[in-house]
Amino acid sequence: MIENCTVRRIKREDTRTFLYFIHYARRMPQITYAFGLFENNNLIGVCTFGYPASPSLIKSLLKDSENKILLELNRLCLKPEYNGKNYGSYFVSKCLKLLPNETYVVSYADSGWSHCGYVYQATNWLYTGKQEERFAKYCNGKHARHQERFDSEYKQLISSKYRYIYMVGDKRTKKDMLKNIKCEIFNEYPKVEEVKYDVNNPQPVDKRLNKPLTKNHEIIEVEDDENKLFDL
Repeated sequence: MIENCTVRRIKREDTRTFLYFIHYARRMPQITYAFGLFENNNLIGVCTFGYPASPSLIKSLLKDSENKILLELNRLCLKPEYNGKNYGSYFVSKCLKLLPNETYVVSYADSGWSHCGYVYQATNWLYTGKQEERFAKYCNGKHARHQERFDSEYKQLISSKYRYIYMVGDKRTKKDMLKNIKCEIFNEYPKVEEVKYDVNNPQPVDKRLNKPLTKNHEIIEVEDDENKLFDL
Protein backbone atom coordinates (compact mmCIF):
# COMPACT_ATOMS: atom_id res chain seq x y z
CA MET A 1 0.00 0.00 0.00
CA ILE A 2 1.14 3.57 -0.74
CA GLU A 3 0.86 4.36 2.97
CA ASN A 4 3.80 2.01 3.52
CA CYS A 5 5.96 3.68 0.86
CA THR A 6 8.89 6.06 1.16
CA VAL A 7 11.02 7.82 -1.45
CA ARG A 8 14.72 8.49 -1.08
CA ARG A 9 17.78 9.13 -3.20
CA ILE A 10 19.70 6.07 -4.36
CA LYS A 11 22.95 5.36 -6.18
CA ARG A 12 23.16 4.94 -9.95
CA GLU A 13 24.13 1.29 -9.63
CA ASP A 14 20.94 0.62 -7.64
CA THR A 15 18.88 1.41 -10.76
CA ARG A 16 20.47 -1.16 -13.07
CA THR A 17 18.15 -4.11 -12.44
CA PHE A 18 15.08 -1.97 -13.09
CA LEU A 19 16.42 -0.16 -16.14
CA TYR A 20 18.03 -3.15 -17.84
CA PHE A 21 15.38 -5.79 -17.11
CA ILE A 22 12.06 -3.99 -16.51
CA HIS A 23 12.07 -0.69 -18.44
CA TYR A 24 11.39 -1.21 -22.15
CA ALA A 25 14.39 0.90 -23.29
CA ARG A 26 16.81 -1.66 -21.83
CA ARG A 27 19.64 0.87 -21.44
CA MET A 28 21.05 3.27 -18.88
CA PRO A 29 20.48 6.99 -19.44
CA GLN A 30 22.65 9.86 -18.22
CA ILE A 31 21.80 10.11 -14.51
CA THR A 32 22.29 13.10 -12.24
CA TYR A 33 19.64 12.24 -9.65
CA ALA A 34 18.24 8.78 -8.96
CA PHE A 35 15.42 8.05 -6.53
CA GLY A 36 13.95 4.82 -5.25
CA LEU A 37 10.40 3.99 -4.22
CA PHE A 38 10.44 1.65 -1.24
CA GLU A 39 7.57 -0.34 0.24
CA ASN A 40 8.43 -1.68 3.68
CA ASN A 41 12.07 -0.98 2.78
CA ASN A 42 11.88 -3.07 -0.43
CA LEU A 43 12.80 -1.26 -3.66
CA ILE A 44 9.78 -1.36 -5.99
CA GLY A 45 10.55 1.50 -8.39
CA VAL A 46 13.18 3.89 -9.68
CA CYS A 47 12.97 7.36 -11.18
CA THR A 48 15.99 9.09 -12.73
CA PHE A 49 16.79 12.60 -13.86
CA GLY A 50 19.69 13.80 -15.99
CA TYR A 51 20.79 16.63 -18.22
CA PRO A 52 19.13 16.43 -21.67
CA ALA A 53 21.05 14.77 -24.49
CA SER A 54 20.65 17.90 -26.62
CA PRO A 55 22.40 20.95 -25.09
CA SER A 56 20.29 23.21 -27.30
CA LEU A 57 17.02 22.01 -25.75
CA ILE A 58 17.08 24.54 -22.94
CA LYS A 59 17.37 27.41 -25.44
CA SER A 60 14.40 26.09 -27.41
CA LEU A 61 12.23 25.96 -24.28
CA LEU A 62 13.24 29.05 -22.33
CA LYS A 63 13.41 32.72 -23.27
CA ASP A 64 16.34 33.26 -20.90
CA SER A 65 18.36 30.08 -20.45
CA GLU A 66 21.45 31.58 -18.81
CA ASN A 67 22.12 30.18 -15.34
CA LYS A 68 18.93 28.10 -15.53
CA ILE A 69 18.72 24.43 -14.57
CA LEU A 70 16.94 22.03 -16.92
CA LEU A 71 16.75 18.33 -16.15
CA GLU A 72 15.03 15.52 -18.00
CA LEU A 73 13.01 12.88 -16.21
CA ASN A 74 14.48 10.15 -18.37
CA ARG A 75 13.34 6.94 -16.67
CA LEU A 76 10.36 5.97 -14.53
CA CYS A 77 10.05 2.29 -13.81
CA LEU A 78 7.98 0.29 -11.33
CA LYS A 79 7.71 -3.41 -10.77
CA PRO A 80 4.84 -4.56 -13.04
CA GLU A 81 2.48 -5.42 -10.18
CA TYR A 82 2.55 -1.79 -8.99
CA ASN A 83 1.55 -0.18 -12.28
CA GLY A 84 -1.88 1.43 -12.58
CA LYS A 85 -2.40 1.80 -8.81
CA ASN A 86 -1.37 5.47 -8.33
CA TYR A 87 2.13 4.45 -7.27
CA GLY A 88 3.62 6.20 -10.31
CA SER A 89 2.04 9.61 -9.67
CA TYR A 90 2.82 9.37 -5.95
CA PHE A 91 6.45 8.50 -6.75
CA VAL A 92 6.97 11.27 -9.31
CA SER A 93 5.38 13.86 -7.02
CA LYS A 94 7.75 12.97 -4.18
CA CYS A 95 10.80 12.95 -6.47
CA LEU A 96 10.09 16.43 -7.83
CA LYS A 97 10.05 17.81 -4.28
CA LEU A 98 13.58 16.47 -3.77
CA LEU A 99 15.06 18.36 -6.75
CA PRO A 100 16.76 21.77 -6.39
CA ASN A 101 14.47 24.79 -6.25
CA GLU A 102 13.92 26.71 -9.51
CA THR A 103 14.64 23.65 -11.65
CA TYR A 104 12.82 23.12 -14.95
CA VAL A 105 12.09 19.47 -15.70
CA VAL A 106 11.18 18.11 -19.12
CA SER A 107 9.94 14.63 -19.95
CA TYR A 108 8.55 12.76 -22.93
CA ALA A 109 5.86 10.12 -23.34
CA ASP A 110 6.59 7.83 -26.28
CA SER A 111 3.62 7.25 -28.60
CA GLY A 112 5.42 4.27 -30.11
CA TRP A 113 4.78 2.47 -26.83
CA SER A 114 1.20 3.81 -26.55
CA HIS A 115 2.18 6.29 -23.84
CA CYS A 116 0.75 9.79 -23.63
CA GLY A 117 1.94 10.89 -20.19
CA TYR A 118 -0.88 10.06 -17.79
CA VAL A 119 1.52 10.15 -14.84
CA TYR A 120 2.57 13.71 -15.78
CA GLN A 121 -1.04 14.76 -16.18
CA ALA A 122 -1.83 13.41 -12.71
CA THR A 123 1.03 15.45 -11.22
CA ASN A 124 0.12 18.74 -12.97
CA TRP A 125 2.88 19.09 -15.56
CA LEU A 126 2.49 21.55 -18.42
CA TYR A 127 1.74 19.88 -21.75
CA THR A 128 3.68 21.53 -24.59
CA GLY A 129 2.60 19.47 -27.58
CA LYS A 130 3.50 16.42 -29.60
CA GLN A 131 6.71 16.12 -31.57
CA GLU A 132 6.27 14.53 -34.98
CA GLU A 133 7.88 11.23 -35.86
CA ARG A 134 11.02 11.33 -37.98
CA PHE A 135 13.55 9.00 -39.54
CA ALA A 136 17.28 8.74 -38.93
CA LYS A 137 20.14 6.39 -39.74
CA TYR A 138 19.60 2.90 -38.43
CA CYS A 139 21.74 2.60 -35.30
CA ASN A 140 20.99 -0.99 -34.29
CA GLY A 141 19.39 -0.21 -30.94
CA LYS A 142 21.69 2.68 -30.09
CA HIS A 143 20.29 6.12 -29.25
CA ALA A 144 19.54 8.23 -32.32
CA ARG A 145 21.79 11.03 -31.09
CA HIS A 146 24.74 8.76 -31.98
CA GLN A 147 23.60 8.29 -35.58
CA GLU A 148 26.54 10.26 -37.01
CA ARG A 149 28.81 7.44 -35.81
CA PHE A 150 27.04 4.87 -37.96
CA ASP A 151 27.33 4.24 -41.68
CA SER A 152 24.08 2.56 -42.64
CA GLU A 153 21.97 2.54 -45.79
CA TYR A 154 18.90 1.79 -43.68
CA LYS A 155 16.66 4.09 -41.67
CA GLN A 156 15.06 3.79 -38.26
CA LEU A 157 11.91 5.37 -36.92
CA ILE A 158 12.10 7.99 -34.19
CA SER A 159 8.55 7.85 -32.87
CA SER A 160 6.47 10.91 -32.04
CA LYS A 161 6.52 11.97 -28.40
CA TYR A 162 4.35 14.03 -26.08
CA ARG A 163 6.39 16.65 -24.22
CA TYR A 164 5.76 17.90 -20.69
CA ILE A 165 7.45 20.54 -18.50
CA TYR A 166 7.42 20.91 -14.73
CA MET A 167 8.71 23.78 -12.59
CA VAL A 168 10.14 23.08 -9.13
CA GLY A 169 9.43 25.78 -6.56
CA ASP A 170 6.78 27.47 -4.47
CA LYS A 171 3.75 29.18 -6.00
CA ARG A 172 5.49 32.54 -6.49
CA THR A 173 8.62 30.93 -7.93
CA LYS A 174 6.58 28.89 -10.41
CA LYS A 175 4.74 32.03 -11.52
CA ASP A 176 8.04 33.73 -12.40
CA MET A 177 9.40 30.58 -14.05
CA LEU A 178 6.28 30.23 -16.17
CA LYS A 179 6.92 33.66 -17.73
CA ASN A 180 10.27 32.35 -18.99
CA ILE A 181 8.81 29.43 -20.96
CA LYS A 182 8.63 30.29 -24.65
CA CYS A 183 7.06 27.16 -26.13
CA GLU A 184 3.29 26.86 -26.47
CA ILE A 185 1.36 25.40 -23.54
CA PHE A 186 -1.84 23.49 -24.27
CA ASN A 187 -4.85 23.47 -21.96
CA GLU A 188 -6.06 19.99 -22.90
CA TYR A 189 -4.07 16.84 -22.19
CA PRO A 190 -3.85 14.09 -24.82
CA LYS A 191 -5.64 10.79 -24.22
CA VAL A 192 -4.84 7.34 -25.60
CA GLU A 193 -5.60 3.75 -24.66
CA GLU A 194 -2.34 2.55 -23.19
CA VAL A 195 -1.13 -0.99 -23.86
CA LYS A 196 1.01 -2.72 -21.25
CA TYR A 197 4.13 -4.45 -22.49
CA ASP A 198 5.54 -7.80 -21.47
CA VAL A 199 8.52 -7.09 -19.19
CA ASN A 200 10.30 -10.24 -20.41
CA ASN A 201 9.81 -9.38 -24.08
CA PRO A 202 8.89 -5.69 -24.50
CA GLN A 203 7.41 -4.90 -27.91
CA PRO A 204 6.26 -1.43 -29.05
CA VAL A 205 2.80 -0.90 -30.49
CA ASP A 206 4.43 0.59 -33.58
CA LYS A 207 6.14 -2.44 -35.11
CA ARG A 208 8.53 -0.26 -37.11
CA LEU A 209 10.40 0.81 -33.98
CA ASN A 210 13.85 -0.67 -33.41
CA LYS A 211 13.84 -2.22 -36.90
CA PRO A 212 15.93 -1.44 -40.01
CA LEU A 213 13.73 0.24 -42.61
CA THR A 214 14.03 0.69 -46.36
CA LYS A 215 13.96 4.10 -48.01
CA ASN A 216 10.19 3.61 -48.26
CA HIS A 217 10.03 3.06 -44.49
CA GLU A 218 9.21 -0.64 -44.83
CA ILE A 219 10.57 -3.14 -42.32
CA ILE A 220 13.50 -5.25 -43.48
CA GLU A 221 13.02 -8.81 -42.26
CA VAL A 222 16.29 -10.27 -40.98
CA GLU A 223 16.87 -13.90 -40.03
CA ASP A 224 18.20 -14.43 -36.51
CA ASP A 225 21.57 -15.71 -37.73
CA GLU A 226 21.95 -12.63 -39.92
CA ASN A 227 21.44 -10.06 -37.18
CA LYS A 228 25.19 -9.62 -37.03
CA LEU A 229 24.96 -7.89 -40.41
CA PHE A 230 23.39 -4.94 -38.61
CA ASP A 231 25.79 -4.93 -35.67
CA LEU A 232 27.57 -1.85 -37.01
